[in-house]
Amino acid sequence: WASSLDRQRGSGENPSAQVCHYLYRSQVRWGILTNGRHWRLFERDRSSPGGIYFEVDLQSILDQEDVEGFKTFYLFFRREAFLPDKTGVSFVEKVFQGSVEHATEVGNRLKDAVYDALRYLMNGFLAHPANRLHAEEGETLQQVHENSLIVLYRLLFLLYAEDRDLLPCDDPCYRTYSLRELHREVNASLRNSKRYLPGTTVLWARLCNLFQLIDRGFQEGGRVVVPAYNGGLFSPSHYPHIAHTPQEGIPRWEIGDSYLAEAIDRLAYERERWNEPGTLDVDYATLDVQHLGSIYEGLLELQPRIAQKPMVETIEQGRLVFKERANGTRPARVRGQQAREVQPGEVYLVTNRGERKATGSYYTPRYIVNYIVENTLAPLVNKAAEQVAQLRPEVEEEIQQLQGKQRKWQRSGMPDADKEVAKLQEQIEQQKRRLLEPYLSIKVLDPAMGSGHFLVGAADFLSLAMATDPNLLALDQMGDEEPQAFYKRLVVEHCLYGVDLNPLAVELAKLSLWLHTVSKQKALSFLDHHLRCGNSLIGARIEEDLSHPPPAPGSKRRSKSATNTQLVLGFEETLTGTHLHTLLDAFRRIMESPTGDAETERLKDRWYREMDAVRNRFRAVANCWLAPFFGVPVTAQQYERAVDALSDVEKYNALTQEQWFQKVQEVARRKRFFHWELEFPEAFFHPHGFKPQEERGFDAVIGNPPYGALLDGLERNFARGVYVSSGSTFDVFGIFMEKGTTLLTRHGFLGMIIPSGWLTAREHVLLRAYVLTNQRPRIIVHLPYDVFPDAYIDCIVWLAQRSGLQSGDVCLVKRFAMQETIWQMPRSTNDYERVSISSWVSDPDRLIITNSGAGFWLRRWKQSDAFIQAGDIIKVSRGITPYIEACEGETRQTFVGFFGSIKRYSIEPDKFAPVVYDASLAEYKPSDYFQGKRLIIRRIISRQRRFHVAMAFEPFVVNKSYLVALPIHKDYALEYVLAILNSRLLSYAFVSMSEIAKRDDFPQVDIATVHEFPIRRIGFVTPAEERAKRVQQGQSLYERYLKGEVALEDVLAFVEQQVGCTPDHADAVHDLLAYLAEQMTTMHREKAEEMSGFLRWLETELGTSIDALQKKTAIRNYHENSLQDLLQALRANSNALGEKVHEREFQQALRKEFEKSMGKLNPLQNRIAMTDRLIDHIVYRLYGLSEEEIAIVEASEHSRQRGEVEGG
Repeated sequence: WASSLDRQRGSGENPSAQVCHYLYRSQVRWGILTNGRHWRLFERDRSSPGGIYFEVDLQSILDQEDVEGFKTFYLFFRREAFLPDKTGVSFVEKVFQGSVEHATEVGNRLKDAVYDALRYLMNGFLAHPANRLHAEEGETLQQVHENSLIVLYRLLFLLYAEDRDLLPCDDPCYRTYSLRELHREVNASLRNSKRYLPGTTVLWARLCNLFQLIDRGFQEGGRVVVPAYNGGLFSPSHYPHIAHTPQEGIPRWEIGDSYLAEAIDRLAYERERWNEPGTLDVDYATLDVQHLGSIYEGLLELQPRIAQKPMVETIEQGRLVFKERANGTRPARVRGQQAREVQPGEVYLVTNRGERKATGSYYTPRYIVNYIVENTLAPLVNKAAEQVAQLRPEVEEEIQQLQGKQRKWQRSGMPDADKEVAKLQEQIEQQKRRLLEPYLSIKVLDPAMGSGHFLVGAADFLSLAMATDPNLLALDQMGDEEPQAFYKRLVVEHCLYGVDLNPLAVELAKLSLWLHTVSKQKALSFLDHHLRCGNSLIGARIEEDLSHPPPAPGSKRRSKSATNTQLVLGFEETLTGTHLHTLLDAFRRIMESPTGDAETERLKDRWYREMDAVRNRFRAVANCWLAPFFGVPVTAQQYERAVDALSDVEKYNALTQEQWFQKVQEVARRKRFFHWELEFPEAFFHPHGFKPQEERGFDAVIGNPPYGALLDGLERNFARGVYVSSGSTFDVFGIFMEKGTTLLTRHGFLGMIIPSGWLTAREHVLLRAYVLTNQRPRIIVHLPYDVFPDAYIDCIVWLAQRSGLQSGDVCLVKRFAMQETIWQMPRSTNDYERVSISSWVSDPDRLIITNSGAGFWLRRWKQSDAFIQAGDIIKVSRGITPYIEACEGETRQTFVGFFGSIKRYSIEPDKFAPVVYDASLAEYKPSDYFQGKRLIIRRIISRQRRFHVAMAFEPFVVNKSYLVALPIHKDYALEYVLAILNSRLLSYAFVSMSEIAKRDDFPQVDIATVHEFPIRRIGFVTPAEERAKRVQQGQSLYERYLKGEVALEDVLAFVEQQVGCTPDHADAVHDLLAYLAEQMTTMHREKAEEMSGFLRWLETELGTSIDALQKKTAIRNYHENSLQDLLQALRANSNALGEKVHEREFQQALRKEFEKSMGKLNPLQNRIAMTDRLIDHIVYRLYGLSEEEIAIVEASEHSRQRGEVEGG
């Protein structure tokens, strides 16, 4: 009844952490923890960070006779609360989902509020005359932007800490200075129309006093009233322009009350309308850190602009943008609210696309972050737990001996007994800390950390593992603190590393980790040593680079190896011989010093800055080696001088005054060079030099790297020479995959969410080759299409280990449907398919095909002598571009142009018209491609995942949406190729092989892909007379099959006879397929002529063009529906057609013509369907499919059709 649910009672016996651990291990969603008096409800994912649960104090309810409170207790803790109702959802799930939706709704409103608050802060600092800031100066504007974001971060921390009772708002001493008191006062004033003035700075002064109080803390009579929450966020020296205490030589900025009041109120209160103060304050305690991170990370996409003219908010193509306001016009309302306006000289914020709101599109959902973190770190955690278990007996033995010595001193009665007992107790604590080392030595890196979402997840996972490890011994230092919270701070300081190109993202990541680890009476952890700003992809390596001369200016590759170029000695020797101890010792002291004490955290900051001053010299010289890649020449002699200056401070100081050296440092600052071994020396060095190669780096690399071709020209040149996987795409996610691999220890683990197209796309062959050489893929999860809201990109979770592949290796693969809605990831190995990795490695293009069925068929056929590439039979080119319809009087050469659509075996023109056709076109193609017998291939694959190919004879050109194929092989009939390309098998095999085709709404084929299609090789050895006889026999069977005289199987038995004998008569099957393709072309032409005749009759009767009517598609496709459907479509045009469509005479005529047309179309469509099916099955046999493989293809078609019916 009185037992604590939080306090460590023994080894691994912290009850709350145990429940969270049980939920994680068992994958049960809900857990109850009680001592009889206190009842706690835990949810697996939300409770994993520790300290998050729903609690009821039953004794308090009973003592106060609180009926409503007892009802709440009963509702949540009764058995029925966890049983699904008729809808399949339990009571607790409904309540939980409601709370999630509420938090999401609050968060969405907060996005706008944060945007407005940042704008008010920036305009406030710029407008205050005492600051003397000039917005037109780009550097000044950037400074104001950065400092305003820091003010936002501070306000966010205070709102969060006060709402979570981490700051004593109930204490009268603090309450007077609190942000809660201030924002309530501001909100009341704004709601009562009290006007704040832009020139007074009363609110800023109060806020600065609060910042000082948080930075320094306050004690009274030995009692800590306000703990010193300082990790640098409130430091005056870090941010002198917004310092609570003015810094010497640097002006402190002021901000007017009118601006600051609006900013504070927007952050603290929910607003129904953006320009009217709200009445309900935001409860930051209900918002998790990751949600807040996503809101603030969206701000990092925005850049400040200065309005030159009046601007107004408007919607353009569904996006919020600012446009110049037209004179004398009243701005239209935006989403039901008054539009925001910006006056000349004011700041507004937009993305690089000119949009007012950043989408936060690539902010990874929490359940995916947790999945990546857990599955990447689990092997490391399991290994650490084993090491702790092995170490525990030795530690216990040492502790017992030390405790025995303590008892002797305690009994001795000697004057210094207490002192000796205390020393022995410290030795006991050191032994306990030995048990922590296997966990705290784990190094986890996010090389593109953004707001630190993945690092927060890693802190949760590692700290939960430690809090539930029965072999760890509680430290005296832990006191009454909840164990997971204590371990979480240790994990953040020891285990987590992050880098980001944006310095404000680095500060946001620190804030996220501070919010996630902050505890009462504990200072914020020092994080500068592990969270760094820089370009993860651009840096120099000590052994491979810095011991050689720098590359030539504009070089595209690194220096050659030491075997064929001179060495430049001195960099590594000076670092390891003189300064390495200083660097490593600073990191050691930072990590080993007690956590949670404000004075110690300030001491860590001082140690770090002293060490960084030494390290800066090595950075600067490393920059000299790298600068030539980015247009700043450095000769070998200059570089040697710079290396030599590392051991002589006087020489180095002189070097810093030289112009070439200054240019180097300028480009390094601009490009944010990042030399990994210098930034995180403890990951690469031990006290005597480099660690063994297999131990260098990080144990795990996790994250969501940027996607896209984001590199400029110089960066591409650098990447081309440095990253073997860059290829021609320079998509940075692939470069991050390679960089992440090189940063891992020999058997480290990698977990990322990345695009899926690289698995099979032609342009990523180098990336696949690198990955399959240097990684062992463990798990691949194909995610639904809309994982990132507003950013439709097919993504996978990729989990791998840095190690060589072994025979028999398999990868676990899970594929979610494109439109599937998910809230959790697969948990059991039974949810995955096991796919052999050896087939990926053996493929010439290293295609990573993740379904074990048809995806491998194309590869099998390409490697077989029984097939020939289509490019040996046909030559393919793209249509012309630009495609310009010729105007009257056009002087340039023209050709008949096709306007319409290409279907399977059918050309459906809307019109033919002259288009410009001469050699001046950007993509001109010879006229051979546009006349005579040829194939027209639609590049976009249909929604039914089928190729659309038709035979053309008439002369006309097509645009670049189509490919044109001409015959180049005298033996193969073009109709034979037509039948195979239009077959279900080839479409299915291609889509199964291509990740893009599998997932994209509009996948396309290109020339190279068509050239590589495997076409069944034909020997053409049957004598002509016998061949013709066999073909005639096949045609006769086909005609009887259409009449129902023989079954499909009878025709296929004939086909199998031709291809099954030795030598085979596959040439007869070739001719039969060509004949069937001719029949399909003819039947589709007949169908088109009949439909055209009916529609011409209908237009004559109606007296208008069908194109002028509504529901014209339904009218044109009359053959797919009933007469009533056609009438209904026509009646929808009553306003245009008058009463005619309702007249009996017209309806009778329509019925007669409709039945007459359908009388021709129905048998024709039946013959088309039967012939199409026959072609498919002949191709199955020709390509050697087994019955099981045929069933796979056929089942996919049935599944697609069922999906279309169910989807409406």
